[in-house]
Amino acid sequence: MALTFQDYTANGTQTSFPIPFDRIRDVHIKVFFGATEITTGWSIIANNVVFAVAPVAGTVVRIRRITDFTERLVDFVDGARLNEIDLDTDSKQAFYLLQESRDINDVSMVKNSLNNWDANFSKIQALASPTENNDAANKLYVDVTANNFASYGVAAPVTRWSFTGNGTAVVFPLTGAVLTNSAYYIVTLDGVVQDPVNYTVTTNTLTFSEAPPASAAIVVILMGYPKVSTENSVSTLSLQNLSVTDAKLANNLNLASKTVTLPNLSVTDGNLANTLNLSTKTVTLPSGSVTPSNCATDFFFNIAPTNTVIQSVQVRDTVRSQALATTGANLVMLIDGTIPAWTRGALGGNISITPKFATSKIRITCSVPVLHSAANSWVVVALFRATGPNAIGGGYAYPAAANAGAFVTFSCEEVAGTTSPIIYNIRYGGNTAGTTTINQHLSTANGNFLRAEEIKQ
Repeated sequence: MALTFQDYTANGTQTSFPIPFDRIRDVHIKVFFGATEITTGWSIIANNVVFAVAPVAGTVVRIRRITDFTERLVDFVDGARLNEIDLDTDSKQAFYLLQESRDINDVSMVKNSLNNWDANFSKIQALASPTENNDAANKLYVDVTANNFASYGVAAPVTRWSFTGNGTAVVFPLTGAVLTNSAYYIVTLDGVVQDPVNYTVTTNTLTFSEAPPASAAIVVILMGYPKVSTENSVSTLSLQNLSVTDAKLANNLNLASKTVTLPNLSVTDGNLANTLNLSTKTVTLPSGSVTPSNCATDFFFNIAPTNTVIQSVQVRDTVRSQALATTGANLVMLIDGTIPAWTRGALGGNISITPKFATSKIRITCSVPVLHSAANSWVVVALFRATGPNAIGGGYAYPAAANAGAFVTFSCEEVAGTTSPIIYNIRYGGNTAGTTTINQHLSTANGNFLRAEEIKQ
């Protein structure tokens, strides 16, 4: 626990911060925002540091005591009278300085038992870039060096140094040079290229075996070394995003004799250039290699031709032997040229489909076996989207006699208009009083049949 400083985290409104330790004089109190000392905009009031304007929220406010160590606060002279105040002030100065030294030591980087400097997992800030082999390196230096190696094969872009010989000097500074192979450098004297055996390069230094002549123009160029990609050594890490474009592909790209295996959902727009123009290319893929399983969601449907059925849903025998006694007026399905209404007849089954595209057409096919208890009666089956209010399609049958069977079969289409699930319902009934029955005396295979198909437009 620190004895001579206290940290607070500002909330954006607090202006007063307590001083939790003693001091000899107010001038020994220092205020810091992070590592920066703040010398104005605050004062000490009733043992608190009070700011004229509240520090910004999130600011680390440190209040610290720094006792004067440049001079003694009490100077005793011979024959002087000793009093409590002077004695306390003198001892407090020494005591406070010891406390402050202890606090500084507690937060300082010290050597561990292995005689190594130990930062205790704290960051070291404001670290200069290295110049010697054993210097510590900061993050910026490491990042720049790594990027340069990736781009140029050297720790820096191609670099040039120039000097003038004086007839005696053999050592010349190559600031920033880290490659120590002499063959990576071109050295010229008055335009004449020198053999690398005549000089050596160490970190930041060029040394000639003999001193260049006086006034000789010395030019040194760091060329680096080539980045060689061996066969099968280029991985996806070596390719930038969007780097595969039509300009990088052969005009005839024949993959027919290859086995192309794509991970599920691996073909996405993120793997392709923003403009991948294959209109001038011939791309041959193995038969059956592009399937819904290795395409991103809806990719396979997007490439389907127009007027293709891209999904089909069907249900059979949705209602088993259901009878409707049409004794109420509202249960009669009218045969008068009007569109059947949701309020008439009885519900006889439904089907649901979720369109891939709102622009698709939905084709619904319906087949229902029916009979009526009265002779000379029509039986109507109508199709509704959700709950109407009016039918979108339908059909009717005229059984040959009372309780004689017949089939009502019809098909209709409409634009989906949504990619949310759509429910289609059928309602049925006779046009006269009596009992209308569907699916009676029929096996499961001959019951109600509903199919919904999505047709891409």
